[in-house]
Amino acid sequence: MDHNPYQTLLASHLEVVGVHTHVVRKGIVAFIYDIAFAKADIIHIHFTHFLFQNSSNKKRPLIIALSAAFVFLVLIRYRKLLGAKIIYTFHNNLSHEQFYPKIERLVLHRILHMSSNIFAHFNEARDFIHTSYSIDRAKISIIPHGDYSGYYKNTMSFQEARKLLDIDPKTYVYLFFGNIRSYKGIPKLIHTFKKLQQTNTLLYIVGNPANSEIKQLIEKAIESLPTIRCVYEFIPNDTVQIYMNAANVIVLPYRDVFTSGIAHLALTFNKPFIAPNINALKEFKDTALLYDSANPHGLYEALCDAPKFTQDYTRAYTQTTWDSIAKQTATVYLKT
Repeated sequence: MDHNPYQTLLASHLEVVGVHTHVVRKGIVAFIYDIAFAKADIIHIHFTHFLFQNSSNKKRPLIIALSAAFVFLVLIRYRKLLGAKIIYTFHNNLSHEQFYPKIERLVLHRILHMSSNIFAHFNEARDFIHTSYSIDRAKISIIPHGDYSGYYKNTMSFQEARKLLDIDPKTYVYLFFGNIRSYKGIPKLIHTFKKLQQTNTLLYIVGNPANSEIKQLIEKAIESLPTIRCVYEFIPNDTVQIYMNAANVIVLPYRDVFTSGIAHLALTFNKPFIAPNINALKEFKDTALLYDSANPHGLYEALCDAPKFTQDYTRAYTQTTWDSIAKQTATVYLKT
């Protein structure tokens, strides 16, 4: 999967409802240039992690991070004074790596207070933002995260996917899918999977490691077990369906997460998922196997229970279309 298509889908559907969009370029210099000179009535910010880490998820030197953060805040303030409306979508509290958490929190605090409106994906987020950043609840709009129907190909059958990956159709497959980063708890997943007493099971770990250290941790934990397979690479969009359709259940063993695009991806492919009962994932209580993250045996129990369930969790999943999201977003733009 080349990237999370959230912004691409939002922008394309906003165009359909009459909102012309320009997605700023990647790279800190290009990003700041576009913010400074773009002819825009609304500046919609989704993330600030680029100020503190480069495109390879490496920590920026402190002086560069401080300079980038200062320039960014000045530019946002400047555009606001010129009449631009500032919108912020609260995807995460802080970036996953949190290289400079105090600075990042300060930047986020200033952005939130400069914003005319803040978008969040689930109801509890409103209270969190209000309590953590002293933001008026009335300024926070709840707009759900969309699914990915139609974005990724889904033409391959279970049998075809299994054949391509050389997996016996009777094997129960747990799949971790997505970028491999420290907060996602993959070493714990491996150690927990190894404790299972079930036979004819397979754990697939598919994604690009953020760095060599986490890859080494995973390889050490696996100990060359044949029941654990790893694919360390970015997965092209057209290939996503192979892994999703070959799996029985998707596993999200995250230590900490605010929202999750992979949860929506799983249900887009009609796959149940296992995840901790935290933040936005609580919203999936009827469509996923959620476990208590405070219970040291929670993940183990969920992995054990998964093959026993015959309930179609995806039937309870109400898809939020991007048409609807674009209309809700445009309505807030106009009212702000």
